[in-house]
Amino acid sequence: SSTGYRGVRKSREKFRAVINTTGKGRSLGTFDTAISAALAYDQAANKAGRKSHTLNFPDGLKDGGYMVGGGFVIQSYL
Repeated sequence: SSTGYRGVRKSREKFRAVINTTGKGRSLGTFDTAISAALAYDQAANKAGRKSHTLNFPDGLKDGGYMVGGGFVIQSYL
């Protein structure tokens, strides 16, 4: 991928997350940042039972980074 993240494509001025689970690509939506799209991909990959080595962030993001919650990518302030 030109974005450097698995399942993330540049779409005009946004980033589109796409996952392929049944031989067909399924759009996960468009996001303002490549990291947000990559996290959406990781969440969908986890739901689909993908192994951690296929994730963009197998250990998650730490130190005030981003976390996925309730289907949305939100910034952690903890």
